[in-house]
Amino acid sequence: MPILSTIESRSTKGRLTQAAIFLVLTIGAVTMIYPFAVMISGSVRSEMDEADLSLTPPFLVDQAMLYRRFLETKYNEDVLALNRSHRSDSIQFRNARLPKPIPAGLVEDFKSFLAETKIPEHWRLPGGIDSKKNLPERLREIQKVLEARYHNDVQAFAHDMGSPIPNWISLRLQPVPDWMNPTYEYQDNPLYAAYFEVADRTPAAEQQLMNITGRFLEREIFTKYDQSNTNEYNKAHAHPLKSYDDFVLPPVVPSKDDPKLREEWLIFVRNDLNAAFVTLVNVPVEQYRQFLRERYQTIAQLNKNWDDRIASFDAINLPAGEWLRGVRRVDYVDFLQQQSPESYRIVGPEYAWRDWLARKHPGGNFANVNMPMEQLEWEYAIEHSRELREAYSLRNFRMVFGELILQGTAVRNTMILCALAVCVACLINPLAAYALSRYQLAGTYNILLILMATVAFPPMVTLIPNFIVLREAHLLNTFVALVLPFAANGYLIFLLKCFFDSLPRELYEAAAIDGASELRIFWQITMSLSKPILAVVALDAFNAAYTMFLYALIVCPRPDMWVQTVWLSQFQTRAPMGAVFASVLVMCIPTLLIFIFAQRIIIRGIVVPTEK
Repeated sequence: MPILSTIESRSTKGRLTQAAIFLVLTIGAVTMIYPFAVMISGSVRSEMDEADLSLTPPFLVDQAMLYRRFLETKYNEDVLALNRSHRSDSIQFRNARLPKPIPAGLVEDFKSFLAETKIPEHWRLPGGIDSKKNLPERLREIQKVLEARYHNDVQAFAHDMGSPIPNWISLRLQPVPDWMNPTYEYQDNPLYAAYFEVADRTPAAEQQLMNITGRFLEREIFTKYDQSNTNEYNKAHAHPLKSYDDFVLPPVVPSKDDPKLREEWLIFVRNDLNAAFVTLVNVPVEQYRQFLRERYQTIAQLNKNWDDRIASFDAINLPAGEWLRGVRRVDYVDFLQQQSPESYRIVGPEYAWRDWLARKHPGGNFANVNMPMEQLEWEYAIEHSRELREAYSLRNFRMVFGELILQGTAVRNTMILCALAVCVACLINPLAAYALSRYQLAGTYNILLILMATVAFPPMVTLIPNFIVLREAHLLNTFVALVLPFAANGYLIFLLKCFFDSLPRELYEAAAIDGASELRIFWQITMSLSKPILAVVALDAFNAAYTMFLYALIVCPRPDMWVQTVWLSQFQTRAPMGAVFASVLVMCIPTLLIFIFAQRIIIRGIVVPTEK
């Protein structure tokens, strides 16, 4: 019967009533949909914008935010690396400054320089190889290279690395190369071999070029002078600056007419810069060879310390900017300390860039031209906006998919648990209800009362007794421990018994006259006519098994027995908020599919018992 009759709905009062009802329903729908929409929006975010609760992620509609998201990935979520490269003072990536306009030809020249110049491995660092919690694109490529190289055998890789690695998804490049650090060293192992392979094919715009001037400002200038302006710096130095953007670290030691900068330059080169970026000019190579002869006496001793096979001291040359490792670097640093400061010369990407400009445009003055890295990054973000938006939108889901489905056992365990729970619930509960309905036992009322009384106690009450029983039976960390205590449910038995009571008794009598066994009567008559109510039982059992958390964590604490809810609780402690939102959405898919494909049966299971 409708709330309003046809005549009433045409009146002004009726129409206002209908409008009020629709308004209330609309507000209710919005309050239900909005949190879900926020979760969908949050699932594509990173740490840069995870606190933003807008329904549309900014990087999808704002080019500036996409550029900053690109910077976050390129600089491996390290804002100090961004400031070092851009000479900025950003506190976080969402506030990173936009590039300043420069002559268009300069960016094209920079592209040509990067394409024509063989950049040494220690002059660059590919972006997206490290993250505090996320799994960026380059790091995923490193994992894929190792998976292919080891035929997906993570244990073989762990053996070669000499350390335990549970799965590929947990692999991280540690430590991340810090090429300008004077003490940094990396090991020759499969992980770094894969890193160099990925670095070689990374686009130039997605690589960090070592900015020596930026490191000098960070280590020697900003630790002593105000970073927001150059007033204090200008008081201490002979050559004033309008802005730190104008500062260029000279490749050779400053003259004595600027003693403060000379002092800072020498401290930086000798103490804060890796020797691979320092070369010697006007120093005879024989002097270096003589230094090594005095230190090692014989070439055999040198080869032993350097782990090399050099024929003689005469075959040794002065390092010319190549990467030096171990004792070889220590020897070169000691030799540097003995040389005149006027013989030092810094080498690196920015100096190679200026030399390249001088060769291409003879007669020009390029001593103060910085690498237009910001402009190159902005242009790259615009040209590849579609690919970047797609990659950033799917990053969290790829991380969840890889860890939850490809690398973990939680999905398999959950599927097995749900299948067992549904099968057991649809067998044990109907059998108990059938016995109470088919046979008029003397204590039926008391039995039903006891069954319904179990509903009054929360599940937490039985946690400890169940755990003790299962522990004594040596059933912990098994599917039996997950399924057995919930095989029978007092409420479902009562519900099924009420439904079975409503079935015509004539069917049972006719089947008995025809000679049908009790099992056949139960299976072909009772169960066949009870599909709607069995759908309710199956849905309840599935929901209980799929959302089981605390009990599953207690009786199955072993990681290989985790179900999805336990995995999610562990995942959210180490993953970013966006990945947690993505994992929740992924875990909602099975229940959504069940409702879509079985909604008719489920609705019948809800309506039919009520009508009965």
